[in-house]
Amino acid sequence: MSKIQKYLLVVQSIVKKYGSKFVFSLGLGGLFSLYIIEFFRMKVIPKLENLKEIHEVLGENNISSITSLEIIILVVCIVSLISAPLLSKNDSKRSYEVVAFIVLLFFELIAILSVLVSKEINNLFIVGTTILSIYFVWLMIDILKITYAWTKIDKTAEKQIDVTKLTLIWAIIVFLLGMFR
Repeated sequence: MSKIQKYLLVVQSIVKKYGSKFVFSLGLGGLFSLYIIEFFRMKVIPKLENLKEIHEVLGENNISSITSLEIIILVVCIVSLISAPLLSKNDSKRSYEVVAFIVLLFFELIAILSVLVSKEINNLFIVGTTILSIYFVWLMIDILKITYAWTKIDKTAEKQIDVTKLTLIWAIIVFLLGMFR
């Protein structure tokens, strides 16, 4: 068997394993990213038009003298956030997923800052928001699967769910909805 055929078999097995999850993540993440982009276009950008340039705001608030120690602290914090999941002794696959999510969040922060500075929606923001939204939906599907497996009483039976664990989940959901209200 040639290398191309082996590669195609690997791709085929990945598509069979993750195909529907990817398509669902692509659809829901795409809709979510379009909502965020339009929110920025309709609500954030018009409010930025009336503001001064960013360097004028920073100069007026005396934020012009950033020391090298502050930059070193920022770099150490970012590197430690990215490397913390890799240093955990848990499942390495989950650690890589968390690292990828943190890196995507960092790039999304850069994209949002570029929108705030340029005061217009650019391609970096559109691509970053779309990729982050798709990956966020992908992770949420995994979290829902883990939560469902945790709520089962008997791992062999399909329909037996622990009511106390389900009540705890509902209490957390209601608490979060109350906080964001």
